[in-house]
Amino acid sequence: MFLLSLLGWLGLGALLALSGAIYFLRAPEHAEMIAQRLSTVHPFWRLWLPTRFWTSGLLLLQVRITAAGVVIIGLLLILSAFASLVYHP
Repeated sequence: MFLLSLLGWLGLGALLALSGAIYFLRAPEHAEMIAQRLSTVHPFWRLWLPTRFWTSGLLLLQVRITAAGVVIIGLLLILSAFASLVYHP
């Protein structure tokens, strides 16, 4: 049972790290798509954030930071799975 849960955590960590890496590499496409969508939205929905925060450059930075966080979380899951394998009695 322990090995099955260990493989599950390793698989989850690998999937998170892989999806974060893909999201990081495709960040310019996502940032441009989000900027285009936000430019056509109704002004009522844009009241909470000024337009200068919606540039594709800032959105690219936000998407890349998010993707890097996902990769780090995936790597931490993999590391914790290996640590539980080593230190399990």
